[in-house]
Amino acid sequence: MIEHMTGRAQLGPLKSLSPALNNGFFAIRNTLGRGLIVKDLFNPNPIVQKEAWKMFAMMAGSINAVALGGAKMGLWSYDTDPRGATVGRIKIGHTFYNPWGQWSNMLRLTARIATGEGVSAQGNTYNVKPWGEVGRYTRGKEAPLASLITDIVTNTNYFGEKPHWLSAGQWAERLAPIITTNAYDSFTLENPVQASINTVLDFFGQDILTYKTQNEKTLELAGTMPEYAGEVAKLKPGEPLPPGIKRAVELSPEGRAFKKR
Repeated sequence: MIEHMTGRAQLGPLKSLSPALNNGFFAIRNTLGRGLIVKDLFNPNPIVQKEAWKMFAMMAGSINAVALGGAKMGLWSYDTDPRGATVGRIKIGHTFYNPWGQWSNMLRLTARIATGEGVSAQGNTYNVKPWGEVGRYTRGKEAPLASLITDIVTNTNYFGEKPHWLSAGQWAERLAPIITTNAYDSFTLENPVQASINTVLDFFGQDILTYKTQNEKTLELAGTMPEYAGEVAKLKPGEPLPPGIKRAVELSPEGRAFKKR
């Protein structure tokens, strides 16, 4: 049970296939363990089942208490919408920390299938198809080489968009080690102290992503455009662009070029 909860599930009869599975999927034991915890929570033995629920509740309660408490104190923001792209992630600056690991992904998948809706990182609600979400979840588990092959065969990326095959930046992200690209993003967007902490946590396996959201990119771009710079200057910290201006910036030649980078 502890192995399942900590993402160290035994492969059992699949152990001989471990090299092939690791070439096809990222952290296969972690993913398998998250699924097998259901077996512990509904174990026929009432003693085991009680202990499993107790441990699971302690884990979930502890993480939520810290995450929600920090958000209430203004230390960070915390996404609690289970349909959201960043559900369960703590955001400090431009960095998203995921204390839930794979649990947040499973929660999002379940919520989207149950409601038929998803919520983008920009806060927009849209309809989803169950099998489409299952496919996206599976693609998100692919190892780099398998992911590249899938993108080439389907000519779409994880987000359903056509890849920009001629983009040097995209190939750098695909071929460079994940920890290298994460460190580059951290030191580019965060202060040296936070970037150093991010790199150490990432080295030890903490789920960390540092990037500018599309809303942040759009706001930044709008500030450089003479026709909208005045409106941007009037906004308070954290205040979003008016929908009309946001849409106009995204559809402008500059906005389209910026999105392809």
